[in-house]
Amino acid sequence: MIELWFAYYSAWSGQILLERWAIGLYNILFTGGAPLALGLFDWRCTAIVSYNYPKLYKPSQAAQYFNGKVFWYWMSNAMIHSALLFWLPLMAFDEGIILTNGMDGSYVILGNIIYTYVVVTVCLKAALDTYSWTWFSTLAYGGSVLAWILFLAIYRVAWFAGPANH
Repeated sequence: MIELWFAYYSAWSGQILLERWAIGLYNILFTGGAPLALGLFDWRCTAIVSYNYPKLYKPSQAAQYFNGKVFWYWMSNAMIHSALLFWLPLMAFDEGIILTNGMDGSYVILGNIIYTYVVVTVCLKAALDTYSWTWFSTLAYGGSVLAWILFLAIYRVAWFAGPANH
């Protein structure tokens, strides 16, 4: 949705906001650990308790956790988050981004700032939904943010060293 907000802002020019490598690595490296941690290691109770109390399965069998109402709640939640994550940084940097060497920061830096907020927001939302913290969930949430910061540091060096910047 953030690229769609940007397309509207840029008058449908075809310009992209987020770096292609960041988009490509989003589900694999920067946010892939969160759903794995939630799906595989987040247990509300042990297997023995689940086996001894079959009533625990009733809410999921009755579709209380996933139905049309829940689906549209999460869809609207995502729309609101995408709007906030795009428009607030855009308004904060409305005057532009000037680098220390006097060059214009363009949309690359704004896109990286927005992308940083997206990765942190996704990991924080997953962390808030976690019932049981394990070493894997801690590694997944914190490691995702650290992986993005490491990628951004490497990308920054490569981008400024590129032939277009000399």
